[in-house]
Amino acid sequence: IERLRAEPPELLFITGDFVWQKWDNRDAMANMRRFIEPLVSNFGIYAVLGNHDGDQVGPYISATHVQLIEGETRTIDIRGEKVDLIGVPGANRNDPIGPQLRALEQRDTPSLRIALAHYPDTLHNVAAAKPHLFFAGHTHGGQICLPNGFPPLTHDSLPRKYAKGIHRVDDTWFIVTRGLGYTNIPVRMFCPSEIIEVILE
Repeated sequence: IERLRAEPPELLFITGDFVWQKWDNRDAMANMRRFIEPLVSNFGIYAVLGNHDGDQVGPYISATHVQLIEGETRTIDIRGEKVDLIGVPGANRNDPIGPQLRALEQRDTPSLRIALAHYPDTLHNVAAAKPHLFFAGHTHGGQICLPNGFPPLTHDSLPRKYAKGIHRVDDTWFIVTRGLGYTNIPVRMFCPSEIIEVILE
């Protein structure tokens, strides 16, 4: 957070799972606020929810400076350039994005179109919109991996190589972060937490 505040990024994305406990998040809200309140970005902080967040966390996020785009699309302006943002639902992966996505599919692609998702395997939900970048989380990179980094468990339907890292899928850069936390077992093995910085030139 200190580094982030010293050198704010142009955009900051959070791909869900703000909290761990699915059924009663009230005790986690204070910690969540302590984490997100110091975050800064020159052109906004955007987020989607994760499967652990459910629909309960959304109102708490919306009351902060983080802009929740769960199931929505936004077009923002960065120094005169239009950037499309697509928020793929993560609290419930079956929630639709809505007619806005169909409108994007029919429109010429701007200089930059970015999709945020919790689940990596929802890439196919927005493929027709041709995002340049697709950011996801959910897998924790496997969290507990073999010494060569192989993730035995990913909780995703894509091949294991897509559980973390940066890949090229057709014309989209497919970026899956290992994230900062863990689930169930409070340990990481051969899979350290991370924040991914992407520099566009």
